[in-house]
Amino acid sequence: MAYDEEPANRIRERFENLPNVEEKKMMGGLTFEPGRYRKAPAV
Repeated sequence: MAYDEEPANRIRERFENLPNVEEKKMMGGLTFEPGRYRKAPAV
């Protein structure tokens, strides 16, 4: 199942000002990786 762009865009807006947050595509969805911390599956 593919992820929905609308919630993904809202999450991107929330994380855009945080340092060291990477967005990665994983298993048909997105994950946001905040630096050295754990992965945060999003959509």
